[in-house]
Amino acid sequence: MLIDHNEVEASHAASIGQLDEDVVFYLMSRGLDKKTVEKIQSQAFLSPVLAKIEDKFLQQMMKEGLERKLGE
Repeated sequence: MLIDHNEVEASHAASIGQLDEDVVFYLMSRGLDKKTVEKIQSQAFLSPVLAKIEDKFLQQMMKEGLERKLGE
């Protein structure tokens, strides 16, 4: 995006929708707690994005950072 005006304010936001409640129910009915289910679904969503990062070092650093964040 190229904006050539001094009075323009722009921002960008992104969010991930709600977890699939059917999947949450299914996995919890198999003995997983909700936090583990949320972590599994988040990792499943983010895996294809991480796979597109060509720099393997950066990919690993992002993966470790996300795992730390999801582990909280």
